[in-house]
Amino acid sequence: MPFRPNVFEIISIDGKEYRFNPHPANAESAFAITGKRATVYQLQDEQDALFALKVFSLAYRSPQIAAQALQLAPLQSIPGLEACNRRVLIPVEQAELVITHPELRYAVLMPWLAGRTLEELLSEEDALTPEQGLMAAQKLAETLAELEARGVVHGNLNPSNLLVDLSAPDEVAIHLVGLEGMRFDTAQGADFDATSDSFDGAMLLAELLSGEVVREDTASQEHVAEIIEDRWGRAICDVYERAVSSPTPAQCPPFSEWIDSLDEGVNSQETKITNLEQSESSSNCSNSAISIILTVIDVITIMLGLIVIILLFIL
Repeated sequence: MPFRPNVFEIISIDGKEYRFNPHPANAESAFAITGKRATVYQLQDEQDALFALKVFSLAYRSPQIAAQALQLAPLQSIPGLEACNRRVLIPVEQAELVITHPELRYAVLMPWLAGRTLEELLSEEDALTPEQGLMAAQKLAETLAELEARGVVHGNLNPSNLLVDLSAPDEVAIHLVGLEGMRFDTAQGADFDATSDSFDGAMLLAELLSGEVVREDTASQEHVAEIIEDRWGRAICDVYERAVSSPTPAQCPPFSEWIDSLDEGVNSQETKITNLEQSESSSNCSNSAISIILTVIDVITIMLGLIVIILLFIL
């Protein structure tokens, strides 16, 4: 039986009360976002802080969720991985709650992360400005580079698992979600490869930088390459093209190289802006000088005219 909480219904977790908030578009229903494996509800505590309660469908409820949460915990301090801060509702620890709501076995309580999925943003024209896309790409590259350095694989990088928060002026935040498929080098098997996120991560970066969905066909990939080169320069486009043409994820450029190329692209843009400002300033100075010269010529012309009139009057 699916879990269907009432609006403002209160549950207690670890002695703390949380209520289910109403959906912004329908005050009679609880705020819920349904995915393939789980439904995420918005909760609010007594201090008005927001939380997410991820309730898995029956096929995906497992003690493995609790075991994985222990592995995720050390990653929660990495920017973009705030979803690693989670409390799993283990039946023996939350007996009363689980008896009342059996569907909450191995549900996950975590911070509510603001933002919209990249999938949503790409579906709307001009929802993401080029500057916002660049800032988000820089932060995503840093997060993915840190995971790569630690030998951790997200395993499900796609536009629906990347939240982009545009709520703060002149600032962008990113959050990776859908962490249940994460793999760690401490549990690696024969097929484990810490670089297996490299291709999917590169496509996310390209989508942020271009504002376009990267499809599998060559025409789409070339179109995205043109946008990236036009906006951000050859260095970033080169890294993207090498990722697209790589026969395996392991042969894609590492995320540390993305960081370097993005920094180079930013510096190039700043140089262009500076040169443009200097050019405009020089142009303004030239215009001012020409205006002054014309004014002096006008004054001299008027004076000569007066002198001619006086001479004619005397003669």
